[in-house]
Amino acid sequence: MSFPALEQPSKCHCKHGGPTKPFSAIRPCSSRHKDRLVKCHAATNSVRVTTFRDGSITYHFSEPAEFTQQQPETNLQPTQPVQTDSYGLNGVSSEAPAKQHVSNVLASFRAASAVAGQTRTQQTIVQEARPTGQAQNTPSWARKLEWNKQVRIVTKNGSGTQTRNGNKQRQTPLLHSPAEQDFHSAEQPSNLDNQLDFDNADVQLLLRAYSSRAAAGRLDAALEVLEGVVAAGRIDVLCKVRHKDFLRPAADHKAVNHAMRFVKLLPSHLTDARTYNMLVSVCIAARDLPMALQAGMMLRNTGRKLDTFLYTSLITACAMEGDTDMAFRLYEDMQADRVGTDPRVYTALISTCSRKIQMSDVEGRRSQLVLLERAFGVFHDMQEVKVRPDAAVWNALIAAAGRAGQLQRAFEALQDMQDHFQQPDEHTFTSLIDACRRAEEQNLALKVYHNALSSGCTHSMLLYAAAIAACQHPVDLDTAMEIYGEMQAHAVQPDGQLYSSLMDVAGQAKRVDLAFDLQADMVAQGLQPSKATYSALIMVCINNEQLERAGEVYQLTVKSGLHPDIHAYNALINAYGCDFQFGKAVSLTEGMVKSGTRPDQFTFTAIVAACQRANEAEVAFEVFRLMRQKRIALDGTLCFILLRLCYNRLREEWYPGGYPPRADGRPMQHMPGETSPAGRRLLQVLSGKTDVLDTPENVNWVSRAMLVYRQAVSQGLRPSLKALDRLLACLRLPYMPPLPSDGMPTTTLSTFKGAYTSPGHTQLAELAQQQANDIAFDPSAISILDEAVTLGVLPTFKLDIPCAVDMRQMPPSVAEVYVLSMVASLKRISQNK
Repeated sequence: MSFPALEQPSKCHCKHGGPTKPFSAIRPCSSRHKDRLVKCHAATNSVRVTTFRDGSITYHFSEPAEFTQQQPETNLQPTQPVQTDSYGLNGVSSEAPAKQHVSNVLASFRAASAVAGQTRTQQTIVQEARPTGQAQNTPSWARKLEWNKQVRIVTKNGSGTQTRNGNKQRQTPLLHSPAEQDFHSAEQPSNLDNQLDFDNADVQLLLRAYSSRAAAGRLDAALEVLEGVVAAGRIDVLCKVRHKDFLRPAADHKAVNHAMRFVKLLPSHLTDARTYNMLVSVCIAARDLPMALQAGMMLRNTGRKLDTFLYTSLITACAMEGDTDMAFRLYEDMQADRVGTDPRVYTALISTCSRKIQMSDVEGRRSQLVLLERAFGVFHDMQEVKVRPDAAVWNALIAAAGRAGQLQRAFEALQDMQDHFQQPDEHTFTSLIDACRRAEEQNLALKVYHNALSSGCTHSMLLYAAAIAACQHPVDLDTAMEIYGEMQAHAVQPDGQLYSSLMDVAGQAKRVDLAFDLQADMVAQGLQPSKATYSALIMVCINNEQLERAGEVYQLTVKSGLHPDIHAYNALINAYGCDFQFGKAVSLTEGMVKSGTRPDQFTFTAIVAACQRANEAEVAFEVFRLMRQKRIALDGTLCFILLRLCYNRLREEWYPGGYPPRADGRPMQHMPGETSPAGRRLLQVLSGKTDVLDTPENVNWVSRAMLVYRQAVSQGLRPSLKALDRLLACLRLPYMPPLPSDGMPTTTLSTFKGAYTSPGHTQLAELAQQQANDIAFDPSAISILDEAVTLGVLPTFKLDIPCAVDMRQMPPSVAEVYVLSMVASLKRISQNK
């Protein structure tokens, strides 16, 4: 909107200007603060006029006033020296001039609004309280807090609340909660709409608005304030924004996207390495490695180099995800940039190897040993560059050796630690006890525990928790309870993790009631059950075949606002699947996804196993397709389940309901290929789709079984005998001997078609008709068995010399094809002769 016509402007009433002029004729002073907007305050009567370099004017009043219909001239002259009247206004000599002046200015604004053809209601906002005891000779440009209250005029129409600033109008966010209004005056009227004028508001007001929102966890609202400041070009505010006020709450809330938005809003010259260090800390708190690496690239794009602390933070992020390749790549970049190293860098690298070892399964034994050698290689590099290792480095090295199952090397590291005059601490003893537990050396673990107590480590809760966990294999409940008593004798306050370990020992000792009694003791001591506690109780119930009670604990966990850990989720999904409760397994998966827990390899394996028991082969392969998209590795258990699904579908083609017929005579719940409502709901939860891509008419179950087997072998997975048996069973030709009219069996074979026939078996049937009296398996079965012999799954045989092969431990299909392979070899030998 446009303002009323003003007189010819004169100099500002500050120490740079001349005599006082009418308030409508103030000219902005630009002799100071050239890089930001300059405020010049003129104390004329009851109004302070703030004039900005862009030509806009804001009138500040001492108290809200009602609008009047009068439109008098606003040419007021200066009055006597400043004093305070009954209205609390500064610079007013009497009551009547103050009232008249407020009415005059408000009427001018109303007239301008009427010219624009808009009907609005006017409101005022108290913005800042005035400190007492300020000198009256303070220059006007520095007199920010000289007035009792500053009131800004705003307008509100039907389209939303807006600020009138000269000819500009800007949508401004409202302050809703009381927490966001703490920086306002206690005398603020409750019926006023709280807004921020980004163009004209005081710097401290905007900073408090930003910091109060961030401190209250309202990160979106804080970003709105910052975006408004950026849009208004308030560099004077941006240069005073404290980055930690936003990034620390973002780390508490694991709000990576908000933190990224915050840093991208800031000009590059207002950020430094500390800003990006805090940004990486947010990513570490959220366990988001890709975003942490993106933060490092953002710093590089500003033309700066990563420092030691930022490199350490990025490597720590890699350690949490077990990404050793990326961690060592960062280490190489650090050396190339000639960035100084310290023990924290080497601790993070060794911890990355240790974490990767922990994430590896038993089948990856060779990779565990390779990772352990890399960890010791990092330690040798540290010694070569003359960096003295501290206790954290030794502890990480001992933990890596223990997780790799190298108990002797863990104790050798302890000896080297003592030789370097570094005394072991509670973390050292805890790592050693954990190494003994993994090696199933319970007596040695208890010996280390008592040595730790003798060394004075009597107040470490982690030490007691590790010692109790060592009592799980073999189960020794009495010793675990003795350790618990020693902890209480040393006045060590237990936490939820320690109670969880005790519950695990009680559950393995078949003492389910004791586990729940421990939970009651925990609550009696003032400790609320945690995520680990509820997860331990769920595992106790599942291990003792009390699935219904485990479900009750899960419901109690959800009602308390918590969620179990991923191990408890996986065990519960698998338990429901084994109990043929596919619907509950799907509901649990839905709750898991809604809780923010990301399904892992074991989760998908449990889901596919539940689909197998519910005869949901099509849904299971949709889940497997989703696993491949997420690049989740295929393990031996999942390979066997998928092959078993293919075999079940093929067996249903041989005989209605499956061949051989089920002993219990249980009918199928739905026809093969039909997706149940629970199956569609599972696909909706995992992928957002409700239908499978394949239909029974276009599924080749033989080819699908071959695809699963080939993918497992290509990933370096050594197939098991039972998986090989299921694959060979899928390659069996779909023939059954028909019964003639006289009831006597015939020597010919004919094709039997069940409820439906897949394309794979149709092709096999045509092949079998061409080879009427040949082998009962697809010819590729022999090549697959020869490959299994080469991989060492089956023993080798030689026909040129006498040899004995024990086939009693072979599954039926494997033994049958093994004999056929020997016969085929004999045929080849005879043909060559």
